[in-house]
This record gives sequence, C-alpha cells and structure tokens, in this order.
Amino acid sequence: MKSLNEYAGVVPAWQVRLATRRIRSWRFRGADFDDALQEVVLALVDHVYDPRRWNGADERQAALTVIERRLAMMRRSDMRYRQRIENWSADQGVTEEVPTAKWILPLDLAGVLTRLPERSRQVCLHLSRGESINEIATRLHTTWSIVQREITRIRRELQRAGLEPEQSIRRRAVA
Repeated sequence: MKSLNEYAGVVPAWQVRLATRRIRSWRFRGADFDDALQEVVLALVDHVYDPRRWNGADERQAALTVIERRLAMMRRSDMRYRQRIENWSADQGVTEEVPTAKWILPLDLAGVLTRLPERSRQVCLHLSRGESINEIATRLHTTWSIVQREITRIRRELQRAGLEPEQSIRRRAVA
C-alpha cells in the first residue's frame, strides 16, 4: 500500500489531506482506510474540475463532493454485501459465520472473467465498485446501451458457467 506522501504525486497534496480527513470522519480503519484512500485517489484522478459544470463551486468543494460520493458508494456496497450474506444465512438457517462456499465462488468467477472480452471485464470491475450504469458509461467513454449490452453478456456467461447471479451463492453453499 502506498504511503500518503506517495499519493501526493498522483493528485495534489491538499486533495490527499482532504481525503484522509474525510475518510477518518467516516470511521474507516486499518486496511479499510487504505482501501478507501486508494478508491478516493482513483476517483480524484478521474475527476476533472470544470467551474461551469459545478455551478460556481470552487475546486475544493468539487473535490470534497467527489470524495463524499465515493465513500458513500463504498458504504452502500458494503451494506448490500452484508445484507446478502444475512439474507442467505436466514434462508439456509445458518447461525454461524459465512460458510466456506464463499471461497469457492470467486474461483469459479475468476474462470468466467478470464474468458470475457476486455470491455466486459472493465464493466465488471466498475460494477463491483457499486457504480451505476450511467457512471460506468461516463468512465468508459461510451453509451448507456453499450454498458447494458456488456452486462447482458456477463450474465449470459455466468449462466453458462452455472453461476446465475442471484442463485449462485445459495447453490454453492448447499453443494
């Protein structure tokens, strides 16, 4: 993991300081802090400040908005993941920790992802970060319909491999 000083060469130092303060206020700790900082720096690298687009907000306020949005997205993604695990546990009557099938699924997914075209893998990466279709389209400099087509392709490949998006976790855990 990079130190805070190394990120200052990627984005302005004031943005790194602002990001670290906001990440601490969101109570990210340990490895989660490092992950959050990395995600925020990537978002800031992608961000281009344009005063007209930000309706007169200064560059600091725009950067703060980018940081807050990314941190909120990370919390929502984490909350959705935890909710899925809780729902699965309730459906299976599991009262213990997450079953070992959690480790089988990524191995199957890795095989499917390596067979996907590059653009589909990029869409997967952005989906895994919790980004919307519109956000993905903007990042990949493409249209909403092309991103939707890639998502359809990804689902088709997952189904072919027996990893239907909603059913795969339940089926793997039972096996």
